Amino acid sequence: MLTRLAAALSLGMLFAPTAGFAQPPKVKDIAVAPHWIYDDVPAAFTRAKETNKPILALFR
Repeated sequence: MLTRLAAALSLGMLFAPTAGFAQPPKVKDIAVAPHWIYDDVPAAFTRAKETNKPILALFR
């Protein structure tokens, strides 16, 4: 029983890295709305303080 468990774990670890964990391609030029602040966190905080609105952030 212990031998079968060890064999199953070994095979599982052997094939685990190929189980579809591919990274999506990086996006270099992204079309965003003109009123969005993209890739500039300090500007987003400044605008939020000026307008007294919260920040909606997406971290990828």
